[in-house]
Amino acid sequence: VLIDVSGKAAVFYRYRDVNYVDTFRPKDLEPEPLRKALLGALRYGKPLVVDLRDACMWHFVEEAVEGAGKGLWAKLLSGEVRQQAVWEPVIRP
Repeated sequence: VLIDVSGKAAVFYRYRDVNYVDTFRPKDLEPEPLRKALLGALRYGKPLVVDLRDACMWHFVEEAVEGAGKGLWAKLLSGEVRQQAVWEPVIRP
């Protein structure tokens, strides 16, 4: 967890090789793009950055992650998402 009141970290991460989810872009919180961002982060070992900006958007992020996979939010926060049994069902053809 990174708390940045200056906003400079967000700019830094936007131009880095990370999977960046902006909570102020509705498309980023749709289940399919979020699922792909998570799987890409796991597959390539890249950080998954969720930019909440100055708003309390945790609830919306939680709903979006749950839309990508039931129970995925808790497993993402606990780190269990790195286990194959957890991420494998999230893969869709």
